[in-house]
This record gives sequence, structure tokens and C-alpha cells, in this order.
Amino acid sequence: MALMQNYPAYPQVFSFGVQQSKILSQEKDTFHVQLRMFRQARSPVFYDVNLDDRYSRIDPSRGYRRSRSTRIAELADVGKPAEHVLPVGDDRGLLWRLNLDWSCQQESSWRLPSNRN
Repeated sequence: MALMQNYPAYPQVFSFGVQQSKILSQEKDTFHVQLRMFRQARSPVFYDVNLDDRYSRIDPSRGYRRSRSTRIAELADVGKPAEHVLPVGDDRGLLWRLNLDWSCQQESSWRLPSNRN
């Protein structure tokens, strides 16, 4: 689960959809994090997503993570001086909730995450 808890590495590990990552707080196996997520399409979409991530270990080589969004805000003018959060109701409403369940299993020296949605 060390790979999944390495939030500062998310922009490299998940370069296809995470631009920035930071831990807001941590209490034992519960992390409150903020991700700047994006989706490239005809019109790119950027979000600031706050997540509550709870980790549980089944045994020394297996565990899981439950990730629940607590806040999702669409951004406008990203990378420009006028960058701002769009107010709820004035955004495009493309992402309302993000709930992810991940299982992790250590194999040799690698920990392989898998997403079960």
C-alpha cells in the first residue's frame, strides 16, 4: 500500500489524470488529500478534488483502500492569472462524486494496485 499512500508521486504515477497532489491531513490510516485532476478531450476539464482515503490491511501482503470524494470543484482558466473555481451550479456538472475502491497485493518487491469500480 506504500505506492498508494505516496501522494506526492501521484502526478508522475497517474500522469494521465493527476496534475497536482497534496496531503491535507493524516490520522493513522486515514488520509485527507486534494488532487488537481484533469481530463484531456476536445475541451480539457480540470477539477480540484478532496478525498477521504481509508486504508485497511487484510494480512501482511494484502490490503484495500476506500476513497470517497468530499468536495469536487471544476476550475476555469487553469494556468492563467484569472484561474478560478467555478461555483457549484455554474459549472458543467460533469463530475459530481468520485468513489473508488482499490485492492493492493504485494508481489515480490512491487505493490500492484487494482481499481474495482
